[in-house]
This record gives sequence, structure tokens and C-alpha cells, in this order.
Amino acid sequence: MEGNNNKNGIYQLKMLVNGVLHFHFSANKIPLHETKYANALIDYKENKKSKDIYYRCHRLPGFNAGKYVQFFNDGFFEVKEDKMTSIEIEALDYTGNYSRKKIVVRGQKRYLPPLPYHDYYVKRTINNVFKTYFIELKIPKGAIYQNIPLRYHELKETRKETFSRIHGVHHEYEPLHKDLFLSVRSGIIPDYLKEKAFISACNQEGKFVNFGERWLSIQ
Repeated sequence: MEGNNNKNGIYQLKMLVNGVLHFHFSANKIPLHETKYANALIDYKENKKSKDIYYRCHRLPGFNAGKYVQFFNDGFFEVKEDKMTSIEIEALDYTGNYSRKKIVVRGQKRYLPPLPYHDYYVKRTINNVFKTYFIELKIPKGAIYQNIPLRYHELKETRKETFSRIHGVHHEYEPLHKDLFLSVRSGIIPDYLKEKAFISACNQEGKFVNFGERWLSIQ
């Protein structure tokens, strides 16, 4: 938008399908306790990778925000085979400047791809526990916005700075609505270091990111 320096995105967004409003977002008044739903309103993965903001014009199953987002049929619509469907997107800023884009798509027959390989299927409507001998991951009910096929693997590498095995738990591109709880079994840690022990992630530069928490002894 011309003259728009708002890093949080646009003020209003509409999507019409064959002239029918399917999606309407307005940032006029968003309750503080619902601001975390912003993670499910955008393409979270793309935002983490590029910092760009792409709005979802459909509702994820766990998205239960208030009236500032309105959906018709959860934003989904049918594109029939060999039929033309008109889609119109309109974006506005706070002062009324707007940008409008209209496209026409033709339906083609496609089959849904199978679920990717996964180690555990996480359901958003229940409390989930993924457990191996070395880790335990608790995902509370309502922590995720949609069911996900969870990936896990144990890395073969070792680091002299660590007292546990190194684990790969899913990825960082899944939006969360609640905290998850991760426990990692360690090797022998000297008593004088236990109060300094913490769970960390390793970023792309190979540096540790401290996630904190505390040392627990399990008998």
C-alpha cells in the first residue's frame, strides 16, 4: 500500500468468490486475549522463512477468534471441473487506500496427496503424548490449530557441549496456540552442573538457543 509502513500488515482484507463474500478480516478492534490467533491467520511457515505476510483466506480448524474475522463456509469453495470461478481479493489500509486483484480459475480433476511419512499423528482436540526412551513431548489439547503428522528422528552426531543425545522434533514452522512440554533424558551430569543444565535448540548457524527450565531427577 502506498505510504503504508505498518509491519503488522493490512487493515482490511476481503475475498469474494463469484461475487459472494467468503472471507473478511478487519483490524478495527482485536481483543488482547485473541492476538495469538494471528499465527493461524497468516501463512506462518512462509513468515518464518521470509518475514513476508501472506494471509490465509480460510479458517484452520482451531481458529476461534472473534468477529474481526468472518468466514463463509470457513473460506472454502468448490471449483468444479472445467468450470470457471471468479476470485476477487481486496486489501485496504487504515486511510482507505485499497488494492484490488481479480483472477479467474478453471477446475481440473486432482487427487489429494497422501499424508507425508510421520512417526505420530497429533490430534488438536485431545491431549497428546509422544514418548521414546530418551524424550517425552506433551502436546495439550488446543495447542495446535490443525491435526499434524509429527516427525521425529535422533541425530547421530554428538557435541562435546551436550550431556544428552541430540533429537530432531518436527520443525519450527507449525503455529502454536499453547506451550508444549518437552523432557529429555540426559547422561550423567556432575552435581555442580545440574543447576545450570537446560534444554536448547541448535539454530542454522550451529549455535545453541537456551529454552531454560530445570533439572529433574527421575528415580
